[in-house]
Amino acid sequence: RTLSQAIDPRHIESLSGTEADISNGSYLRLKEQLGAIASAHSRCRFLYLLGKQNDGTLYFIADNVPIGRADEAPAGMPYGDAPPGFPLVFENNQPITEGPYSDRWGSFVSALVPIHSIESHRLIAAFGMDFDARTWQWEVAAQTAPLLTLLALMLILGWTSLRAYLSCAVPSPRLVTGRLLAPLSLLVLVLLACPLLLLLHLNRQHMANRFEAQTDRVIRELDVDLKNQAAGLAMAIAPMAEDSSLVKALRLRDATAIETECTPIFQKLRAEHRLTRLTFLDPDRICLFRGHDPEQRGDLIDHPIVLDSEKTGQTAFGTEIGPLGTLVLRVAQPIFSKGQKIGYIELGKEIDDVLSSLQNRTGVDLVLILSKRQVDRTGWEAGMKQLHQDALWDRMPEEVISYSSGKTLSDSFIQAVLPALRHPDPGQIVLIDGRQFRLSSAPVKDANGAILATLLIKSDVSTENTNFR
Repeated sequence: RTLSQAIDPRHIESLSGTEADISNGSYLRLKEQLGAIASAHSRCRFLYLLGKQNDGTLYFIADNVPIGRADEAPAGMPYGDAPPGFPLVFENNQPITEGPYSDRWGSFVSALVPIHSIESHRLIAAFGMDFDARTWQWEVAAQTAPLLTLLALMLILGWTSLRAYLSCAVPSPRLVTGRLLAPLSLLVLVLLACPLLLLLHLNRQHMANRFEAQTDRVIRELDVDLKNQAAGLAMAIAPMAEDSSLVKALRLRDATAIETECTPIFQKLRAEHRLTRLTFLDPDRICLFRGHDPEQRGDLIDHPIVLDSEKTGQTAFGTEIGPLGTLVLRVAQPIFSKGQKIGYIELGKEIDDVLSSLQNRTGVDLVLILSKRQVDRTGWEAGMKQLHQDALWDRMPEEVISYSSGKTLSDSFIQAVLPALRHPDPGQIVLIDGRQFRLSSAPVKDANGAILATLLIKSDVSTENTNFR
C-alpha cells in the first residue's frame, strides 16, 4: 500500500493497455520505477500493474522485468491463469493477499492494492507484489523454530524431572523434597529466563528490522518524490517553450517582453506549485529575466543543472544548495527555434514541501542538516526566515539545520544528534527530553553524486518500549 503511493496514476491513464504502449514514455517510466522498487526489495520476485477489461479479463499494464527478457509480462498481455482472488481487487475495490498459488512463472504469495485516478477517483489499476512461496514458507518456519525448540526443551526437562522424582526410592518425603529443591528451582529459573531472553531478542530484532525498512522507505520515496516533482516542473516548462511570443522574445533577447509575458505565469506557478524560481537565459547562459528577482539580471549562470542541460541538449534536473542555503530542486531545459538553440528556461523550488509530505506519510521526523562550509550565513538566515524555520546559526559547531519536521529542536536533541553525525550508527537509540528515539542518517546527493546534506531520520520508540516492558 505504501509503495503504491509512489505510482503516478496519470502515467497509467495515458496508456492504452496494448502492445503499442512499449513506445510510450509513460510506460517506460513505469517500467523504470517498478524496476527501482524491486531492486530495493530483494525478497520481492515480481512487481506489476494489472488492468481489467470490460469482459473481466485481467491483463498486465507494466512490470519490473526488463523488456525482452523471457519472464517479462509484456504490455497488454492477458493474465489467463490469474489466481481466483485477484479479480476481487477490482470487484470490491479493496487490497487483498493471495497464496500460496502457482502460475506459469512459479509459486507465490502476493499482495494487490487498488490504484485510483487523481481526478475522478475511479479504480484504474491494481499494483501487485509477488513473493516466492518457498522463501515465504521458510521465513515462517524460521520465525516459529525458536519457540518450538524452546517448547520442546521445556517438555523434555519437565518430563525428565518428573521421571527423576517418581523413581526416587527415598522413604522420607521431606528428604526427597530437600534433595530436589535446588535443581527444581534452577529448572524453574531457566524455564522462565529462556523465553524472556528469547522474547527480548526477538523484539529487538523486530524493531531493528522495522526501523531499517522504515529508513529504506524514506530514502526510496524521497528519490521518487523528487523525480516526480522534477517531471512536474518539466511539464510546466513545456507550454512556455511552445509559446510563440515567449520564443520570439527569447530569440531577440528582449528581457522586457519576457518579463511582461512571464510575470503572471510565475505568479500562477508559485501559487499552485510552490515554485520559487523562474529564470530565462540566453544561449550563453546570461540571465535575461528572473521571475523571483526581476531587478537582478545580466549575470552568468553556472548551476550544474544548466551546465548539464547545455552539455546534453536535453532537459536536466537535480538538487542543489540555493543562494539562501536551502536545498532547491532545479529543472533546466534548452529552447530551440528552427533547429537553433536560443536559450534556456530554468525552474526551481525548495524541497521542504516534499520532506513535509514524506514525514506525513511515513510517520517519522525528518531533519535536514548542512555543513556550514557549504552555506553563507546571511543568505541561510534569510532563507530560514522565508521558510518560517528557526535560524540559530550557533547551536551546532560545524552544521546548520536547514529543515526540521518538528516545530522546535531542544538543546537535548542537538546534543544527541552531534554524536550521531560524527559516528553514524544505524538504528542507535538516544534519549531526548525523557523519550527514546531511534536515529539513522542518509546522504542527500546532487545530480553528480556529490553529498549536499545529511537527512536525519528520527522515530519515537518510547511507547513501543513501554508496552513491551
